[in-house]
Amino acid sequence: MQLPAKVAGTSIASVRGGTRMNLYTAGIDLVRSELIALGPEGPYRLTVNYGKGSIVEYFHHVNAALAREAEIEQLMRAARGVPVGKGVAA
Repeated sequence: MQLPAKVAGTSIASVRGGTRMNLYTAGIDLVRSELIALGPEGPYRLTVNYGKGSIVEYFHHVNAALAREAEIEQLMRAARGVPVGKGVAA
């Protein structure tokens, strides 16, 4: 599986052996995603908090979790009319 292109946001920390947090805006919503390693080599829990609720998913491999995180970010931005690839880091 190939990881999607980098999307805008602020990444904090590393996921291996810990937590990775990403903050970004999607329209007027502030979105926070958090990827937590539940063990030394996984599994991994991805939690995405946004204005209307939360999404929680579990993964066996970190690359799958990172790819899904990027996919959700792109979907959030597209649903709110934010052009994909536009943002602070773009």
